[in-house]
Amino acid sequence: MVVLARLLAPGDIGVVAMATVVTGFVALFSDLGTSAAVIQKAEHSPGFLSAVFWLNLGFGLGTMLVVMASASWIAAFYGEPRLTAILVVLSVSFPLTGLFVLQRALLERAMDFQLLARVEMLSTVTGGAVGILVAFMGGGTWALVMQSLVSTTFMAVLLWVYGGWRPRFEMDLAEVRGIVGFSGYLTGFNVINYFSRNADYVLIGRLLGSTELGYYSMAYRILLFPLQNLSSVITRVTLPAFSRIQGDDARFPRSYLRCIGVIGLLSFPLMVLVFTTAKPFVQAVLGEPWLPVVPLLLIFAPVGLVQSVGSTVGVLYIAKNRTALLFKWGVYGGLIIVTSFIVGLNWGIIGVAGCYAAAALLLT
Repeated sequence: MVVLARLLAPGDIGVVAMATVVTGFVALFSDLGTSAAVIQKAEHSPGFLSAVFWLNLGFGLGTMLVVMASASWIAAFYGEPRLTAILVVLSVSFPLTGLFVLQRALLERAMDFQLLARVEMLSTVTGGAVGILVAFMGGGTWALVMQSLVSTTFMAVLLWVYGGWRPRFEMDLAEVRGIVGFSGYLTGFNVINYFSRNADYVLIGRLLGSTELGYYSMAYRILLFPLQNLSSVITRVTLPAFSRIQGDDARFPRSYLRCIGVIGLLSFPLMVLVFTTAKPFVQAVLGEPWLPVVPLLLIFAPVGLVQSVGSTVGVLYIAKNRTALLFKWGVYGGLIIVTSFIVGLNWGIIGVAGCYAAAALLLT
């Protein structure tokens, strides 16, 4: 990210941020919550797993076609012609994800995180290297596109080679229907949560332009993206563990409190450090063109501090099979977050960040 920030203009990063809002939203439907259901479910048959795999692959192909068909309309909405080709290329990642999402879920269920870590690190490093190479060659926005596509491709190949599980040509649809309630509410929550968390990108990109969105997305990536990944990694580990002890109401809360204690130990000092050194950090790491990011970091630091802990709550609902309650909470929280973005637009990206911070602290 640091190297690409020095090689690319804020507008280039802003354009790809517009595209990832769309692809990220569509990706929510790639498995319709079945991965979490596979992890949470105590037992499942080979026919159930094969049915989940073929459904995921089918949804991946379908979403690719939908994005390709609507790419020009989305580009027209943003007023950014470059988006059409970018969305068409990025949409290839949907069927690729459908090929490995179940293998990844099965490894998480088995808690084989050593293998997962190796696969994901190699995929990320390879994608990053390709992205930097394309940027050095003057590829502009395509550096970020190729970074994403290469990482996804390597993930699919490695998980098929080392994942161990292979699908059969059979489908136990009756068992799949048994998880519809669980996965349906979870997908509903994910859709609402994603929309509320990315409405700021849509509004800024549409009303303030790609350069302003570039500054905003860079600040978000520096501060909140790493923390959310820290929380999501711990959630991936704790979901299968909590699912195994979901009936032990004495051990369950103790385990969760230890979990967020570890997150706080890592994230709280980091947020204080970023807050107190924001300007020299941006000057040294990103360079002078990115100085408008400094006030955004000062606003996002307190948000990152509380969200690093608060964003882990979802695993409790999933492990306890309370996704209906999670969905209701998502609707309530989403309305507050989106309202804060709309109000904040009156003062530009600083206003959006400030109102978002106030809403996030309230919800925490």
